[in-house]
Amino acid sequence: MALLLLWLPAMLTACGDGSPTADATTAGEVAIGDLVVSDPWIRPTAPVANVAAFYFTVTGSDDVDDRLVAVTSPRCEAVEIHQSSEQDGVTSMRLAEPEDLVVIGTGRLQLEPNGLHVMCLGTVEPVTAGETIPLTLQFEHAGSVTVGASAEQR
Repeated sequence: MALLLLWLPAMLTACGDGSPTADATTAGEVAIGDLVVSDPWIRPTAPVANVAAFYFTVTGSDDVDDRLVAVTSPRCEAVEIHQSSEQDGVTSMRLAEPEDLVVIGTGRLQLEPNGLHVMCLGTVEPVTAGETIPLTLQFEHAGSVTVGASAEQR
């Protein structure tokens, strides 16, 4: 069910629902509506790897809450938003719940290693250090923005 909630808005966007859009071709900071997406990045992958993870920060600049509802990239066969956690020395991952993806007012949504992150499932080709990978984020209110995630080892 959670996966369906993440994909439905992406399908509506593809069909032209009238949401505002913004595009960025280079990595860095991008504003959309009352949100700012900053520091998008992805780790380079081994030639045989078929998964990767994207990370970024979303900061609100208003008292209005917004929610990340879908993510896509042409370099991924499928995309899921996961939450990592550790309990008793064991790390596990689960699909993020809609309430995990809310930017509250002027707050921050942090996607980072060992926490919330975007999983690229079925990488179309290996991710090489130094390249920039397009990543489209769909927000409930602000609309859609494409950012460039820099491939770097951190």
